[in-house]
Amino acid sequence: MVTTVFSVLTAAAFIATLVCAALAALSDLRGMRIANLLSLVITGSFAFAFLVDLAVLRETALFGTWWHAPLAGLLMLVITFIMTGAGIIGGGDSKLASSLALWTGLSGMPSFLLVMSFSGGILAFIAIAGRDSRIAKALAPRCGEKSWIAALAAGKNALPYGVAIFLGAVAAFLQTGLFTAIFITPFVT
Repeated sequence: MVTTVFSVLTAAAFIATLVCAALAALSDLRGMRIANLLSLVITGSFAFAFLVDLAVLRETALFGTWWHAPLAGLLMLVITFIMTGAGIIGGGDSKLASSLALWTGLSGMPSFLLVMSFSGGILAFIAIAGRDSRIAKALAPRCGEKSWIAALAAGKNALPYGVAIFLGAVAAFLQTGLFTAIFITPFVT
């Protein structure tokens, strides 16, 4: 019974993470900004689930060896800090990617980085093709003055990397089996 309650709470924490990550991607598309609160909720949700996994459930089923998840977050912070310094992504993107890397752990980092990079490349191609285009100018009034489309219509170099980060994280969650470990395994055994 206690295990089921904590499994449900862990699932709720993961759902909060997914919702916040999706909101961050949408916010980046609509306003080229990611609120710090979203990354903070993701990190807090991870901390709760991580502590429950270690202390209450006494398992390492979700996050593997205890130091893998914090190391993944730290590695992603270093990688994205370099990207921020190079002007490739913004600070909000760095915080979002680092907080989501906590959930993916080291085993999910390769797929996270691969899908995030590939998705970012597709967004960059769209940005290059759409910059100062008639289509972007026609869509800009409908999307809002601070949206990615409005930035493209104005000829700016802008990229909503939060979208690529979200897609990379979801791919890593699927690859590592985190969805199954949180939503299915605790309730069928």
